[in-house]
Amino acid sequence: MENNRNFIIECGILEKYIGPGGDVTIPKGVTEIMCYTFADCTGLASVTIPDSVTEIGNGAFQDCTGLTSMPSRIASQKSGAESSRTAQA
Repeated sequence: MENNRNFIIECGILEKYIGPGGDVTIPKGVTEIMCYTFADCTGLASVTIPDSVTEIGNGAFQDCTGLTSMPSRIASQKSGAESSRTAQA
């Protein structure tokens, strides 16, 4: 079970992940993951997101190169971010 000390959460909004990575489970009750919350966390291997999360900010998982397992809604968010990055280039 993930230690809640690894998260900065305010009013149900996950603002920052400060843990070591690995297999991460976002605590129940979180409703939003802010932009760049996990950005550059290369040690992140997988993430489990509770159904309570209804919003994932742009770049929330940017450059998480160690991710080996990714929920489909993150994959679609990542694809959209990569598409917009390509369009801007």
